[in-house]
Amino acid sequence: MPSREELVPVGIYWDPQLRDNTRAAFVADRTHDRHAPVTFIDWLDRVLTEYARLDPHSRAALGVDPPPARGRGQGQGVSRMSLVRTSTLELVDAAIAEDSSQLGKTRSRSAFIQEAVTVGVEAARQRCSGGVLPPPPSRLPANPHPRRPLRRRATQPTSSAS
Repeated sequence: MPSREELVPVGIYWDPQLRDNTRAAFVADRTHDRHAPVTFIDWLDRVLTEYARLDPHSRAALGVDPPPARGRGQGQGVSRMSLVRTSTLELVDAAIAEDSSQLGKTRSRSAFIQEAVTVGVEAARQRCSGGVLPPPPSRLPANPHPRRPLRRRATQPTSSAS
């Protein structure tokens, strides 16, 4: 689990399909991966960190389409503030700068985050049995209970006659 360092709000534009897929991917990972993050903040942190740590050519090779252009007043999506760890944001900013200097690709933090989440959603889909994400929940749990480790039965020492 990532450290509990300072969290900062970051504005992210969510188109409806990406938002639903992201919620479904988070739930799928919690269901299918014992080591998956318990909270959405931790899930987002993992996705952003993994994507930002790729080199620019590896990110480009993934072929993530840029977010759809949106016009004013179209009402297609929603901008929301999401909490992101400062160290993760530093990785994101460094990756954006690397992509710009090495590939000439410029984009906003929000667009980079959308790309990272798209990759994270696809990875979660591949981890699901049958490659199908579950239906997205209408709301994510506000304070999910941590998973309890499996209990093992204590074995009784066998007494041996001397």
